[in-house]
Amino acid sequence: LFVSEETEANLAYVNTHAQLEAMRDEALSSSLPTTSGGGGGSDGLDSNNNTTNNKTAQGPRILLAGPTDCGKSSLARVLTAYAVKLGRSPLLVDLDSSQNMLSVPGTLAAIPVSSDII
Repeated sequence: LFVSEETEANLAYVNTHAQLEAMRDEALSSSLPTTSGGGGGSDGLDSNNNTTNNKTAQGPRILLAGPTDCGKSSLARVLTAYAVKLGRSPLLVDLDSSQNMLSVPGTLAAIPVSSDII
């Protein structure tokens, strides 16, 4: 019987991804235009005199912090890859100037990740 020591970490990564995906879905559904009756004045009214709500979708933001060599970059790569595989386009911001994963050491970088990159 083989028991992997990585199983708990992988399970935690998948559970974290599932929670983030639920937050993305919630942000997307709450950003869709909705209408509600009533209202006075002309600001925010559609042609049927209903108020409109046009918020932009903003999903969850994640900050990974911890001691050196504890897996922050690995977790960022895994969660980014999971999101891209589901058709999302996450923005990956690398603020670790000593060990960059997006650029040369000593710099800060940000990149929108898509299936073309991964």
